[in-house]
Amino acid sequence: MKLNFFWNEWDKPHRFIYLLLLSLLALAMAAYGVAYFLGSSLVIHWELENIIKSVPTVWDSYRIGMYQFPITVDNYLISQNFTASGLQVNVWPAYVLLAWMAVFLSVILTVMPKLSRFWFVVSVVLFTLLLIGLKLEYLMLFNSYEKYGIAIGMALYYPLLYLFHFLRPNTSVLIRLASFLGATMVFGGIIYEFSHVPLPFLHMVNYGIYVPLILTILFCFMVGHEIVSGLLAVISGSGLSGEKGGLYHFLIISVVFLVNVAMVLFKNSRIFDWNLYLIGAFGLLSIATVIGIWGYRWRENTYEGTYAFFPFGAFLYIGLAITAHITVAYFFITGNDPLVECVEDTVVFSQLGFSAIFIVYFLANFFDMMRENADVAKVVFKPRRMPYFTARFAALIVVLGIFLRLHMTPYNQAIAGFYAGIGDLYLKSKDVLAAREYYNLANNFSSTGHRGNYAMATLEHTDGNKAEEIRYLKKAVGKNPTPFAYALLASRLSDDRKYFEAMFTLKDGLVEFPEEGRLLNNLGLLYTELAQTDSAFRSFDLAMKSQKPGGGWRQCLCIVATTRSGSA
Repeated sequence: MKLNFFWNEWDKPHRFIYLLLLSLLALAMAAYGVAYFLGSSLVIHWELENIIKSVPTVWDSYRIGMYQFPITVDNYLISQNFTASGLQVNVWPAYVLLAWMAVFLSVILTVMPKLSRFWFVVSVVLFTLLLIGLKLEYLMLFNSYEKYGIAIGMALYYPLLYLFHFLRPNTSVLIRLASFLGATMVFGGIIYEFSHVPLPFLHMVNYGIYVPLILTILFCFMVGHEIVSGLLAVISGSGLSGEKGGLYHFLIISVVFLVNVAMVLFKNSRIFDWNLYLIGAFGLLSIATVIGIWGYRWRENTYEGTYAFFPFGAFLYIGLAITAHITVAYFFITGNDPLVECVEDTVVFSQLGFSAIFIVYFLANFFDMMRENADVAKVVFKPRRMPYFTARFAALIVVLGIFLRLHMTPYNQAIAGFYAGIGDLYLKSKDVLAAREYYNLANNFSSTGHRGNYAMATLEHTDGNKAEEIRYLKKAVGKNPTPFAYALLASRLSDDRKYFEAMFTLKDGLVEFPEEGRLLNNLGLLYTELAQTDSAFRSFDLAMKSQKPGGGWRQCLCIVATTRSGSA
């Protein structure tokens, strides 16, 4: 199947904007991948503790008569233990997300005036709801909690929308885009100058995080069936199917795909984990995104009564795709595991529900055509029996059923992630009391989540409450553990001389992260403390061979070797 680069047929201004957006999508997907692998390491980092141990050593001896007296001196062995830092709040990821949201809204506002009168009014209403969702009143513009932010937004954007829709509908797209970008910059300047809260843009992102989250969820639903639809296009539109074999090939591959998604669902829901899936939720989202660049255009006839693919549909899709990837990257970079889980569950639910119903829709409409090896991909969105809207509605019901069956877990995760973000805001603003309250609220909705519990452990450590710090760290390793939490918990337990509990903590951490050499290093040090020299030697040896080497392991191995030889 040959891809059609449809944007080459557009006029230069629209093609330029679209290619720029495609480039931004590529950057967003790259950041998304990097953030996925870095995870919490951008808000927590490893720290080294030097441990000095005095070992009495025979330096010389002297004889008096028939007795020989040794002369001992203190020798010192230095080893290094890995522990984790407290929680850090980075501001720059929020600014990146906010900058993109400003560009995205400017692009959408640029193409809105080209909609029909009815859908233009509908889109203006939706834009107003978006302004409300940003909770601009929390910025205390002009030292007031009145809704001045919404009023200013309306005053800046509504006249331009009216001008370009009613009075100057033929204005160049570049002029419209420059006008809305200029209005957005003025809006940002007013917020910066007249807001009476510290870090106003961080306030905007954390209080208004539901806006990009909802747009991300909407995008997940949009691309829920794109992978299965793409498989159908490849099989029916190429020579892969063979003589009258395309139907069976499509069904077999689709079943394998659905089993993969189901395995991810079972793992995330902790029903069971056979570790049989090939592609995780976030990989599925990226694959569906790329396929959907063409797939959304192929099904234009299903939404052309609302708007055309060119330019509104194309810009809307690519803008939502960038929003979804930047938003998820932001959740990873800030270590907000409840919101990561919320999006992950949304991806899995939508891929399973929409893909399964799409297969039913395909069989209901094109079973006989596919059995005759026809190129069904060209007409798959022109149903003969089962309407496409019916299939989408049925898919939503399936997704809702999964959501309710799993006790609305993504909803609770979203609330927990929101409160954790607000806690970060106040922690960065030096309002520790408010931060503590919001982290506790986050833990109420996700009691074993990593983010809120680790943050509370950091605050308790600052206050010197070691027992409470250990309690929160034990919760932090319950659901979405990180090697940082395991190392820090074991370190705190060792400080209390609870060596066996610390040892079991590190062993649990190595079950989750078997290649984490820092945990192996710390386990080896515990073994030396418990005089289990052989086990210590093995742990240090594995640490040196691990894929994540760190300073100090070779020295620790030498210490154990020295201890085994009985010399100083």
